[in-house]
Amino acid sequence: MRRIATFVLTAALSIYGMPSLAVAAPQSGAITGVAQSSSGAPFANHTARLRSVNTGELAATTSTGPLGNFEFPGVRAGSYVIEVTDLSGRVVATSGITAVVNGGVVVAQITAVAPIVGGALATPLLIMLLAGSAAGAVGIYSAGKGEASPSR
Repeated sequence: MRRIATFVLTAALSIYGMPSLAVAAPQSGAITGVAQSSSGAPFANHTARLRSVNTGELAATTSTGPLGNFEFPGVRAGSYVIEVTDLSGRVVATSGITAVVNGGVVVAQITAVAPIVGGALATPLLIMLLAGSAAGAVGIYSAGKGEASPSR
């Protein structure tokens, strides 16, 4: 009798497949934060834009709440900058580079500083400066690992 039960169970599992016990890892992360002026006043009802550092493309947009709060759910893993724009579309604040990992939640605090450049060049110039800074930091880290020179 045990043999028959084992055979029936084995046959059923091979026909219908084994039940999956593994839980799939999340394929995205999230960014949440607050945007405010240098005086601490919230950027209420502004637009927050999520821009890919790698491609420069806009990945998502959302509106800030009454306290300057915003959220980008379902963000693909990667490096991003967050731009806050006023009603006319002018960038009033930007974040540093924000790295998102699958299943992670990043909390961003964005505080505006006095603008250095303005107009249409502000966003591309900022992205290039941030990406260049990140590349320099990676280069410094790599050189400091003791593996930088093959002559050692």
